[in-house]
Amino acid sequence: MMPTLNILMIEDEAADFLLIKRHLRTGGLETDLHWVQEEAGLHRALEHGGWDVVLSDYKVPGLDFAQSLAKIKDRLPDVPVILISGSIGEETAVELFKSGLADFVLKDRLFRLIPAIERCLNEAGEKRKRRTAEARLVRNEQLMRSVLEGTADAVFVKDGEGKYLLFNAAAARFAGVMAEQVIGHDDTVVFPPATAQKIIEQDRMIMASGRVNIFEDEVLHVGGEIRCYLTTKGPTFADDGQVNGLFGIAHDITDRIRAEVLLKNQEEEYRRLSQEYKTLLDNVPDVIVHLTNDYRILWVNRAARQMFKLAEDSRSYQGRHCHEVFWSRPEQCTDCPIVRCASTECNEIGFLSPAHNGQEFEIRAIPMRNQAGEIGSIIEIARDITAHRKLEEQFRQAQKMESIGTLAGGIAHDFNNILSAILGYGDLALEDMAEDHPARKSVQTMIEAGMRASHLTKDLLLFSRKQVSQKEAVDINQIIGRIEKFIRRIIGEDILCQTHLAKESLVIHADSHQMDQVLMNFATNARDAMPGGGVFSITTERIRIDQDFIDLHGFGIPGPYARITVADTGKGMNPQTVAKIFDPFFTTKEMGKGTGLGLAVVYGIIKQHQGHIEVTSTPGKCTVLTVYLPLLAADPHDHRDTIGLEQPRGGRETILLAEDEPTVRELYATVLKKNGYGVIEATDGEEAVRVFTEHKEAIDLLLFDLVMPKMNGKQAYEAIQHLQPAIKGIFISGYAPENIQQRELLDMHVEILFKPVSPRDLLRAVRHALDASRGTAG
Repeated sequence: MMPTLNILMIEDEAADFLLIKRHLRTGGLETDLHWVQEEAGLHRALEHGGWDVVLSDYKVPGLDFAQSLAKIKDRLPDVPVILISGSIGEETAVELFKSGLADFVLKDRLFRLIPAIERCLNEAGEKRKRRTAEARLVRNEQLMRSVLEGTADAVFVKDGEGKYLLFNAAAARFAGVMAEQVIGHDDTVVFPPATAQKIIEQDRMIMASGRVNIFEDEVLHVGGEIRCYLTTKGPTFADDGQVNGLFGIAHDITDRIRAEVLLKNQEEEYRRLSQEYKTLLDNVPDVIVHLTNDYRILWVNRAARQMFKLAEDSRSYQGRHCHEVFWSRPEQCTDCPIVRCASTECNEIGFLSPAHNGQEFEIRAIPMRNQAGEIGSIIEIARDITAHRKLEEQFRQAQKMESIGTLAGGIAHDFNNILSAILGYGDLALEDMAEDHPARKSVQTMIEAGMRASHLTKDLLLFSRKQVSQKEAVDINQIIGRIEKFIRRIIGEDILCQTHLAKESLVIHADSHQMDQVLMNFATNARDAMPGGGVFSITTERIRIDQDFIDLHGFGIPGPYARITVADTGKGMNPQTVAKIFDPFFTTKEMGKGTGLGLAVVYGIIKQHQGHIEVTSTPGKCTVLTVYLPLLAADPHDHRDTIGLEQPRGGRETILLAEDEPTVRELYATVLKKNGYGVIEATDGEEAVRVFTEHKEAIDLLLFDLVMPKMNGKQAYEAIQHLQPAIKGIFISGYAPENIQQRELLDMHVEILFKPVSPRDLLRAVRHALDASRGTAG
């Protein structure tokens, strides 16, 4: 997950700033957005620093963008600057990019903004990495030069003609010459002719073979001194891989005894380090195996011994082929990364192994080359990625549910507008009809059908998680006790219904209607799974989820929960079916007998209640669904809604109505006018603000659709509050997106009605809001 980004936003228009802020948040980008509107604010922001990225409009009064860009790049050279504007000329854009602009996004194409931010941050990170690498290279070169000049061994480098390119201080001291006298010349200026000729022949052999070699020679210096050196020489290579010279390290071994002691000490140190490395690798959770180039085991770490159940004594497997020991196969595996590594001589290969005891591993093979460049052995590293695969599958499932949920929410939103008109005008028609009117029954039937459609819309909104639950503190045992008689009717007399409820109250924060819906859905599915009869049971109990539970099940927050276990003795399901039962439109029923939305809606309800649901099933035997819901320490009788008991009444006040759907707007206006209210209509948020400005003294209440073109209901309400802070309002919406419910976005005490809204509920809300604004409520 990307950390919260500190973003500096230079923009003079509040609407554009809010639009961009909302786009970043809905795009999933965690940001801390700082708004700057003028030069002084920009100066303070640059002094403050700490910005990850800068977003700026091109035309901001009092600020020249080119100058602002220059200031930002001067003060914060590593921070990318992205221009967000309506339109600029091509030549201007080119000049800005030359001046350091990172990217340019049109305001009508904000879908490019988040990818642009991520790309710019990645590029900035890469630039910092390159600068760090360059600085490290300079330091390494300085360190290497210090090492070369400070070492006691003679170090030299020659070109292809045998002329010296490097001659360190120790080499100059051994030879008794100045390094400046040697650079650019061959050995004839350092050694007597015979010695020089011998060295030249060694050099030719090294460059011809392309291999490292070691020589032990007595060297006669120009001054007549004879010293014994152990010299390591090896080829150097050009970019095309051709030998272009050689390097050499000469160690003075005149004092042979001292050299032998030093060698012995080095061998002991190597053995010590080797043992330490083995101990370290034994504590690595990944499987690590060291193999010869013909696939025989040299060493395995503890994780490998545990996985393949090998003995601690390495004699039982050391020297044997890996396919014999690990897989009990007489021949090498056909698609083994170890074989591919040895045959292609690549540096490393990634490979996903077949499942081993339910686990899946990522295997990497790394060749270990000797001084001659040949593969002497191979390191195999296997990492358990089973949990990673499960997380990937959960992520894909969440994406799929989110995309289908968005579609369902959009359909339900539009359908709610249609239902508002059908049910609203139906109620109005009933009010004007006598009890014995011949069309009254037809209208009532139409309204009942509309209400059934409304329930279907709520199911879609629940599935998309965009329906706001009417939650209160309720005892789940009481809900089950109340609905038990309806469940018995649904499942039929041939199925035994049993309930085992906890003796104590299990108080949860829930929507009772939605809990009824969950239980009824479980019952109907159980009935269909037991066509020949059986047992359907519901059990409740209080449990406490702790960290051990979370680690085992992969969900939950520590605390008390109500566990509801629903079981049947039906046909059961195979694992493939269990994996899909919460998918929308997936059903095991015959064509025409199931929509496939039932359990998808149940899943949405449980998630809206911060709960979790598990399914276990055995084909031919049973299915068990377990629901976990967090408990409250509250009395359910303390949470009662008394507003619904009020009787709606009319009034003489004037209401500003803003609704972009003509049919719905006409319905609300008709209801309000019929009950004595004055109504001024607007088709969108901008028109509503303009109308209010013209008639603000006459308007007593705002009734705004929450989602409208040009300017939404919230924005229009805020604009009007600047003109008249005390004005009251009511929002209406076909659905309530999650961001609308966030306190930081809707920081105002405004009632929200959710479509379809009946005339009675509309009048009750209007009267309540008007009375509350005058201090006469109650």
